[in-house]
Amino acid sequence: MSDLSKRNKANNDAGKRWQRDLLKHLREVGFDAEPGPKAGATKDEGDTIVRLDQARIVIEAKNEKRVDLAGYVTEATREAVHYAQARTYDVDKVLPLAVIKRRMAHTGKAYAVVELDALLRFLRAIGA
Repeated sequence: MSDLSKRNKANNDAGKRWQRDLLKHLREVGFDAEPGPKAGATKDEGDTIVRLDQARIVIEAKNEKRVDLAGYVTEATREAVHYAQARTYDVDKVLPLAVIKRRMAHTGKAYAVVELDALLRFLRAIGA
């Protein structure tokens, strides 16, 4: 295995570990969360799904050295749309959220990033 292949595998493993840690944390603090659909999916629908009474949060989990907030939010938004379309769910009731691992910090100290207008649409749709 080449050095590049080893580095890619290590990065992939770190990303998967972050997804598992995030899912575990969400459950520990009382949220109904599940891994995003993977098997056989032609369109990515998020890494983690949080189920609320009448809404969903589609999380794109990131653990990278270089942070690309705009790219992460764009990816989370696209995946939230895929999630809603696959279930004929009201897209306004699906919040796209990027959760970025904070270096040397507990999972609960991660950064959660969402576009302001997406948050406002979501809050309005759920009657908050």
